[in-house]
Amino acid sequence: MKAGDIVKRIDNWAKCNPWMVDPLTGVSDIEEYGIVIEAPEKTEYKPSIKVLWATLGIMKEHPDDIEILDEAR
Repeated sequence: MKAGDIVKRIDNWAKCNPWMVDPLTGVSDIEEYGIVIEAPEKTEYKPSIKVLWATLGIMKEHPDDIEILDEAR
């Protein structure tokens, strides 16, 4: 993961509780998209990836809580 990657927040609660997702689409009702603005050289198992979210602003995220949708070239 590196700066410029487009990511989606993973809703771990919905992933573990299938009744929390929309039955027609199979996804959580709330989807959040953002752009990685800073990531450590080596993957760290703690909130260490800075993401600029579309509606939440800048937040540090745990690697398990985000999914890469489009990698920066």
